[in-house]
Amino acid sequence: MNTLKYKSYLLTICLAMSFYFAKAQEPFAFKGKVSNGEVQSVIELTTWPLDGAAPKSLAKTTLEKNGTYNFGKNASNAPYLMLNYKKMRFVVPNNGKSNIELNFDASAQPPVLTGKGSPELNAWLEFRAFRAKLNDDLYKGIMEESTSLTEKKKKELEAAGTDETALKQIAEKYKPEENALTEKFMAASQKSSDALAKKAEDCSHAAVLYLIATAWDENMWLNTGQATIEKITKKEGQNAYTDALNAKMKSFQALSVGAIAPELELTDSTGKTFKLSDMRGQYVLVDFWASWCKPCRIENPNVVANYEKYKDKGFTVLGISLDDNRDRWLVAVQADKLFWPHASDLKGWESAAGRKYNITSIPANVLLDKDGKIVAKNLRDASLGDKLKEIFGN
Repeated sequence: MNTLKYKSYLLTICLAMSFYFAKAQEPFAFKGKVSNGEVQSVIELTTWPLDGAAPKSLAKTTLEKNGTYNFGKNASNAPYLMLNYKKMRFVVPNNGKSNIELNFDASAQPPVLTGKGSPELNAWLEFRAFRAKLNDDLYKGIMEESTSLTEKKKKELEAAGTDETALKQIAEKYKPEENALTEKFMAASQKSSDALAKKAEDCSHAAVLYLIATAWDENMWLNTGQATIEKITKKEGQNAYTDALNAKMKSFQALSVGAIAPELELTDSTGKTFKLSDMRGQYVLVDFWASWCKPCRIENPNVVANYEKYKDKGFTVLGISLDDNRDRWLVAVQADKLFWPHASDLKGWESAAGRKYNITSIPANVLLDKDGKIVAKNLRDASLGDKLKEIFGN
């Protein structure tokens, strides 16, 4: 090849590569509309790292009079992007090139996302809509019944004042109905889990499956979920999403019964820091809950009863709250008479302890022996008392 032809060849290659990289780095648009939002309120776009690192801010803007927002052009190859508005967080898959439109109603509970974008984003929005309808069908009646029962009980407790006998009678009176509600909730939870597992099996994008899997419980990860992950890994091969899915599965295996519980560094209700390992030498029920969680509040009297029964035999409870409001958290602690150590970083579902222990629903708990080894998980109702009786006797 002569010099002129060689230079021409190199120029062609360089131009082709320049065109390729220019296309690969071409920015994409991210915009949408917030119904019932506040005019000129701030909305932010950040990354949502797969490794659990702190999100990185990409852009900020404010809502227009009609509720629209527009971040303009962005050039992020982050696997996921997170839309932040007030206390709302919405994570969506990002392929680094497709325009994204995301809309929601700020007054709805929970907010329903609509929009359009990449095939992965569209599949995620479709799954969210399916899940929202499923949960509404399964839980709405139970929650209404629970609210009504709670109000009735509250009025009777207030009328009883400080009369200990009357308070105990009221607690006993409502226990059958509360237990029945718990049974209904657990049955609905199982139906929801089964339906969502079937939906996950049909997922054709690892990026979407990872988001779906953030709500899986341990049983799902270690059983039916494993086959689903293997299927999508075989389809897509090794990439950031399949690597994250398989790493998460290994983390659940590390939290199985018989393993030493992962260390936690916590801040208690007085602001003092301590480690989970500081509590070794006694059996510890690490109890994940929140003041806003009705099933947790219904279960609390059972935990209290077992604590009172076995606290002098080497048993204690560590309450880890997934609250994001300090006052509501501490009021609930006093109201439910939870007189054991408590901790919370007040980050809600982003709780560091909750994420480390793969907590995707509450109530949830882990029972540790004197050496910090996991001996049981998710003990509720009679199963908690039965396990403690097995350990300590009557």
